[in-house]
Amino acid sequence: MIYVSLLQSLNPAFSQLLSQLLYSQPELRPAVLKALKVMVESNVALSSSTDNQVFNWPTFDHISPQEAAKNVAFLQTQAESWLAVLFNVFGSVGRDGRGTVGDVISVWASIAPEQVCVTLLDAFIIAPFIFAVGNHQNLCQDCRSFQNEFGNFPKCAIVPWEGQS
Repeated sequence: MIYVSLLQSLNPAFSQLLSQLLYSQPELRPAVLKALKVMVESNVALSSSTDNQVFNWPTFDHISPQEAAKNVAFLQTQAESWLAVLFNVFGSVGRDGRGTVGDVISVWASIAPEQVCVTLLDAFIIAPFIFAVGNHQNLCQDCRSFQNEFGNFPKCAIVPWEGQS
């Protein structure tokens, strides 16, 4: 088996192809979403493993914890783009498909830098809510109160807003 690094294989062209599949081919969406989720989860799990734990895994084709840590660092640089795509897909699918997309959003948000999460929270959750409610001043005051009391929005606040149609 030929090993190709994640840094080489998840290039802009391939990422664009995957994004287009998510948008335009609903029948392929579950497979692409699963791959995006497994890619993050497996590298995060491997990066926190010791070499002894890795050798006990039931496969012979694996990467080292150090290589997985490099992959996680790379995936963190891609998180903002992927989260934007995933939020757009979330908004375009029916309620039945949102659970799977939401799971993948949570996985990618778990590795994203906090500022990315705050930015996406504003763009995909707060802004649509402001538009729907139409009372920007009160909501902004509520946001300032929240930030004064709790600090910046936590990563766990990045969850798809179920109120969107």
